[in-house]
Amino acid sequence: MLLLLELPVQKFPVDVTITTALQTAQCVAVQALCPLGCRLEKDAAAPTLEDLPWTSPGYLRPQRVLRMEEFFPETYRLDLKHEREAFFTLFDETQIWICKPTASNQGKGIFLLRNQEEVAALQAKTRSMEDDPIHHKTPFRGPQARVVQRYIQNPLLLDGRKFDVRSYLLIACTTPYMIFFGHGYARLTLSLYDPHSSDLSGHLTNQFMQKKSPLYMLLKEDTVWSMEHLNRYINDTFWKARGLAKDWVFTTLTKRMQQIMAHCFLAAKPKLDCKLGYFDLIGCDFLIDDNFKVWLLEMNSNPALHTNCKVLKDVIPGVVIETLDLVLETFRKSLRGQKMLPLLSQRRFVLLHNGEADPWPHLGGSCSLRRRPPPPTRQAKSSGPPMPHAPDQPGARRPVPPPLVPQRPRPPGPDLDSAHDGEPQAPGTEQSGAGNRHPAQEPSPGTAKEEREEPENARP
Repeated sequence: MLLLLELPVQKFPVDVTITTALQTAQCVAVQALCPLGCRLEKDAAAPTLEDLPWTSPGYLRPQRVLRMEEFFPETYRLDLKHEREAFFTLFDETQIWICKPTASNQGKGIFLLRNQEEVAALQAKTRSMEDDPIHHKTPFRGPQARVVQRYIQNPLLLDGRKFDVRSYLLIACTTPYMIFFGHGYARLTLSLYDPHSSDLSGHLTNQFMQKKSPLYMLLKEDTVWSMEHLNRYINDTFWKARGLAKDWVFTTLTKRMQQIMAHCFLAAKPKLDCKLGYFDLIGCDFLIDDNFKVWLLEMNSNPALHTNCKVLKDVIPGVVIETLDLVLETFRKSLRGQKMLPLLSQRRFVLLHNGEADPWPHLGGSCSLRRRPPPPTRQAKSSGPPMPHAPDQPGARRPVPPPLVPQRPRPPGPDLDSAHDGEPQAPGTEQSGAGNRHPAQEPSPGTAKEEREEPENARP
């Protein structure tokens, strides 16, 4: 029976984990590559991921090190006091921020921060939580378990509507790591984009928010586009006007999403549990601004798999089936110690990282090849007195010799046992009967007969 478990990435909620992991990875990269405090400039001399000490040859490398601010909007954790105070200090009303709860979905609990009054209310709420004694026992609790993220106010629009791209990061196996990229779909709002609108359905593209619109049942097929549809639209509308590469969606955009995913995996790798049978399918949401810059908004450990429109019915079943096929195939090969590649079940997913090339045991994660020590054997209790400690090994005890039991005299006559009872036998010496008996131990025939008859006479 195959035992497969969803990968427990959440030592912390995913929003918190990826934010901290990216910050930590960037600090490691800067310290490792710029020991004198130099800056990573956008030029051909910039270091690559090959130079990082925690990378390996088994994954898709970007041309240069990704800096967090290049693909991830400025984000602060409200559960950390120094980050929370930094956000409250820098906030000004010229920027819009979005506040998200961790460990949630469907846009629940999300709101925008536009003015000082809204920020002051949030600040008072977090301070009241900090003063609560329960807060110190449960750090992630209520409104404290949130992140605030700078809102991208200039998104690329499709027919005047905001959209984002849902792609998939599949961790099919952790022993070794086998990481894949999968295409998803584009999600659009029903209403036209207005950055000053207070209606969240114009800011959030997920289906849960769009269903609140009275026009949803009539226009729901237009809220989700296939990647082919998006590519055709970009080609027809922006290809020549903006000087983009042909099929920009399947060339530039796809490559950028893969680079960002590979970078995030390496950054979060130390927080992953590495055990046989663990896997996870992560939904990654990307936004493209009007300068065609790609931003990672968030990563969801429990992506929606519903099929309430035609495009989702075409995409989701294929993603789920190939996910399970890859997970099962890599599980069997890992269990049997076989090479991972080639993978017969790989169809549309693209391999980002092959952990077979990693140093073993894997760097990062909670992988460990150390076997559990065998359980201690119970020693039989001796009826004899305890022996004193051995002089050469303090604390050690000498073995207790078995008690002496008086033995009956051996009956005379032919015997297949050893002639030297109680005496050690010389190495290599065989004992095979009376021929090895010492002549002085030969009994008289009469005595042997009496001895043989004694057990019969003793029976009742």
